[in-house]
Amino acid sequence: MKTAIRKPFSAIAVLILSLTLTASAQAQTARTTTALEIKYAGVQGNHLLFDVMYNNENAEPFTLDITDAEEFTFYSEKFRDRQFTRRFAVNRTGLTNTIVFEVLSANGNRRQVFTVNGNIRLIEETITAKR
Repeated sequence: MKTAIRKPFSAIAVLILSLTLTASAQAQTARTTTALEIKYAGVQGNHLLFDVMYNNENAEPFTLDITDAEEFTFYSEKFRDRQFTRRFAVNRTGLTNTIVFEVLSANGNRRQVFTVNGNIRLIEETITAKR
């Protein structure tokens, strides 16, 4: 009697597992990958550091612009690298709360924009120890 109960239970468990795996595989293929990746790398002095990586498979010319919300340009340059990787330092003096990274292909058919919130918070900690 126990084996008769286990077989339907096993079949149901396998069915649920296969449906779950199928759904997760479909979700993974539906994701879109971006060629541009921005990572916050920390602070050095009065500068915010960002690592910018751009996968330019066709090696077509592109322009990288780094601006603030008021469109003040910190940096603008044209590149042609296939695997573009650079670290940029943005001065915090006079910085509005937003930094915008934009990559635009030379022919204008590909544009990617990343907006970074540049809010700075000061957290004060006081630690007391009992001796």
